Amino acid sequence: VAGGGTLPADLRPRALELAGGHDAHILIVPWASRREEAGSSSAAVWQQAGATEVTVIPDDATEARKAIEDTDLMWLVGGSQVRLMDAFRERDLIEAVRKSHSQGTIIAGTSAGAAVLSHYMMTGKAELKSLTRGSTELVEGLGLWQGVIVDQHFRQRDRLGRLLDRKS
Repeated sequence: VAGGGTLPADLRPRALELAGGHDAHILIVPWASRREEAGSSSAAVWQQAGATEVTVIPDDATEARKAIEDTDLMWLVGGSQVRLMDAFRERDLIEAVRKSHSQGTIIAGTSAGAAVLSHYMMTGKAELKSLTRGSTELVEGLGLWQGVIVDQHFRQRDRLGRLLDRKS
């Protein structure tokens, strides 16, 4: 789980090690991003880290489900966590992701890709300048990490207020 921004140099090599080594199958999920090259650029970074089997998830739901079932490590690219969850929901893939995780697949991400890992995630709708009761909106995430809420870019975007007061 990475909050966003520059990632630690040892993150990808350690993730590869946990996933089974350089030949582990890495699946890039760029659906949170609006950048057209988000998938290919993320795949290139994983390849530079030593991964030999890197693919970008197909848009087709059936092909995407198969890719999820066959991966060792799924990397969720940053962007909008709402957009990412909508993409999983529209393709009916949330249970496939949960099942894959329960069977040992490492599921990791940065920024929005980290925010979706918890049971509840923040949507981005919140009052950040003051503590306004009920201003932080929570919706269902992937539910892979119980008992936590992942808030990305916390210090850089002054997000303490949205953690102190929320609505569910």
